[in-house]
Amino acid sequence: MPDIMTYETIRRIHKDEELSVKLSRIPDDFFEKAREYIRAKEDSVKSDAAAAQEFQNVKHRLRFIMEARERKILNMALYSVRTGLPPENLTAAEKLFFESILDSLKSFKQFREDVLEPKENAVLKVVAFTEDTDAFVGEDMISYGPFKKGDIASIPEKNAEILVNDRKAEGMKIQ
Repeated sequence: MPDIMTYETIRRIHKDEELSVKLSRIPDDFFEKAREYIRAKEDSVKSDAAAAQEFQNVKHRLRFIMEARERKILNMALYSVRTGLPPENLTAAEKLFFESILDSLKSFKQFREDVLEPKENAVLKVVAFTEDTDAFVGEDMISYGPFKKGDIASIPEKNAEILVNDRKAEGMKIQ
């Protein structure tokens, strides 16, 4: 892709996203270049009706591209948590979005597994993490984490007590 963003480039990427189930390959700086393009065009559209229409079309196409990619990333995260397969064609910003979704899905998957198949002799407690927490081996010798702030997980009661006392997590009641 050229260094300068053009309407044709946006139209091509819009078409690629619309026709493909997977994420299209776009440059890592695509969204930054699109932002620059919009800023540059904002002033010229005030006095030119044709430019104003093109400007609205560009914004519509960019919104479609971002929303389509968002949906595809959500689906990729669900697929990846089940299969372990990595995603393809993500920009740097989209990788951060994907990883945060993936962390949440993994945490919830662990919670579901703990509910459906509780470990024998292990009393589990549900906690909400109040800060990022590294992986640890629980009293039941099972590895837990790592966890991000806001994650919810079922962990051994004694480990939960330590995390709550250290203010790294808050106990939750499941009704």
